Amino acid sequence: MKQGTLNYYDKDKYREMILDAAETVLKFLGFDRTVYENPRNNRKKKKWYEELHEERINDIQVEGMMEKQDYL
Repeated sequence: MKQGTLNYYDKDKYREMILDAAETVLKFLGFDRTVYENPRNNRKKKKWYEELHEERINDIQVEGMMEKQDYL
């Protein structure tokens, strides 16, 4: 290898790997990877567990609204 030349590496790939690892370890503490994600990568397909989480949050919100209506 010549001195002064930099090897090319995929920054986005390594950023995603780090965010995956951080999310795995810190998710229960409320870690939000969207703060650190590259905006152009936000268009990619969601993982199955992210979709499941969103459905669960929506169900909880709907139940809360239904309970409010019952009290009125």
